[in-house]
Amino acid sequence: VKVSDSFAGQALQNKTGRIINHTDQQSGGFQIPGTPVEEDHLIVAPFIVDDNAIGPLNIYRREKIFEQNDLDLVETFILFASTAVNNAQKHLELQDLLIENKQVTKSLMESENSLKNIIDTTPMGIHLYTLNDNGDLIFTGANKSADTILSVDNSQFIGKSIEQAFPPLAE
Repeated sequence: VKVSDSFAGQALQNKTGRIINHTDQQSGGFQIPGTPVEEDHLIVAPFIVDDNAIGPLNIYRREKIFEQNDLDLVETFILFASTAVNNAQKHLELQDLLIENKQVTKSLMESENSLKNIIDTTPMGIHLYTLNDNGDLIFTGANKSADTILSVDNSQFIGKSIEQAFPPLAE
């Protein structure tokens, strides 16, 4: 069975709701084999999420035919339901991103701790700097070997530009 062989499939392809009164007298529908042919009236409307038709809502009744106000009500419901589905999908996507972010943050912290351990235990003196928005190198720290080699407590330079921390370099 091709999608276009059913009323629901046509609604999905066209992304529009539709009233089909007296389905037994209409062409373009699909009768499920083995089911009795009955005089039904049908409203079919597609759930649309991110401009994709994700499934149909079919509403049947026998006695009273459907009118435009019935379709309007169904399409309003479909709009709200589609919005709820879309919001649920976005919520799941955000949860996945949050989990991924936590994993990346954890991995980054582990790498940072490993690097800090290497810097702190290495026998060579290391000064650490950041580059600010003005292009200045700002002293952010040093390891113990730097204190020993230079015979100075390098913590006094934290927050200073390289020129402020070491004036001879500015000359």
